[in-house]
Amino acid sequence: MSQRKTTPTEMTIVNQRTAPPQAEERSKAIPILECPPELSSVARQEWERIVAELIAKGVLSRFDRAALALFCAAYALAMEAAELVHKHGPIITSPNGYPQQSSYLSHFNQQVATMMRIATEFGFTPASRNRIFSWEQKNSLLIENVHEREGNKSPW
Repeated sequence: MSQRKTTPTEMTIVNQRTAPPQAEERSKAIPILECPPELSSVARQEWERIVAELIAKGVLSRFDRAALALFCAAYALAMEAAELVHKHGPIITSPNGYPQQSSYLSHFNQQVATMMRIATEFGFTPASRNRIFSWEQKNSLLIENVHEREGNKSPW
């Protein structure tokens, strides 16, 4: 009769390292990531709006700082471009007299595309939340629950 093979020591150590955190580890205070000083004021506002929520949900680490900064910078640039599109319109007249799409609108579309690619990584879209968050976390992100937490009534 063959004997059961024992697990090598190295594998046991690796398995112990990949074990889920214990309850006391999960309850420790999670540090808030500092906003990069290079971000504009609009990007900083976006950073402050979303970073605490992401850390509370457990989907943000210090390694994500650059990606989140890019998201916030793209948000600020998109809002600036949106203001210019609103001011000048989405269609402009070329020097030859033909209508053409505003370069501000092109810039806006590029920034929104960048934001959406990063947003799916952080679980900002409904489809990406399904693969990132647990059921309780997804429910806490709903607009009704956010308003209840902030002491406001839901606008609906």
